[in-house]
Amino acid sequence: MEAKRSRLAIIPARGGSKRIAEKNIRPFAGVPILHRTIQLAESSGLFDAIEVSTDSQKIAQVAAVAGRRPASLRPAELATDEVGLADVIAFEVERCERDGRRFDELWMILACAPLIVASDLVHAANLLSDSRQDVAVISVCEYPVPIEWALRVDHNGELSASSPEAAALPAHELPRALHDAGGFIGYHWGAARDVVAN
Repeated sequence: MEAKRSRLAIIPARGGSKRIAEKNIRPFAGVPILHRTIQLAESSGLFDAIEVSTDSQKIAQVAAVAGRRPASLRPAELATDEVGLADVIAFEVERCERDGRRFDELWMILACAPLIVASDLVHAANLLSDSRQDVAVISVCEYPVPIEWALRVDHNGELSASSPEAAALPAHELPRALHDAGGFIGYHWGAARDVVAN
């Protein structure tokens, strides 16, 4: 029987959202959306540690109400529009290893993904456990229509088919296409460590 894998869940929640101000702590179904994500991680039963990564004192206080106050705030330079998830992963892996902590897996669960359910995480964790060490898992959705049916708008405001040769084909003749659902990503610790190296 395989030993239980140790897992760290990081919930990145920066304070500077421009499209929707304070989106990570806005109410959703009566509670801050961040609380919903924390509850999701807890209810999955997967994680040995669940931590909120934020640059915002206000978000840290909201996380504290849910019992997940960050030990420290993320540096401001890791909370700009230009900073990607890989930068946050690298920071968190390095922070853990400086503190002498290491896990089998690192998971990022995005704060504003309230429609994920615990079984999504459990299914993904099973996939990751059975995968090669250099593989990651992410949440995906299927496009509602084939992407080959996409239209483009030119500088004159006129529409044209992106893939004229495929635009007239029926859906069942076109390949299934998926996109990142923006919910979570899970890494074997070594693969997360490779993000730091790159």
